[in-house]
Amino acid sequence: MKTPLECLVLLSVKDLVTLKEGITLDALQAQAKSKTDLAAAQEMQRAKSELFASFQKQKRRA
Repeated sequence: MKTPLECLVLLSVKDLVTLKEGITLDALQAQAKSKTDLAAAQEMQRAKSELFASFQKQKRRA
C-alpha cells in the first residue's frame, strides 16, 4: 500500500501533478522523514481532539 506522498511522487514523475509555488517534493519528503508514523499519527489525533473540542465550546455559547 502506498502512502499519499508516494502516490504524489509517482504522479509528479509522470508530470501529472503541479505543486503550489514554493512547495517541492524534496521539502515534502524531508518533512515526512522528520517524524515517525506513530508520532505523526499522535500529533494528528491531538489536533483533531482540539478541533472537535472547539466545536463543543461554540455550541455552549450559542
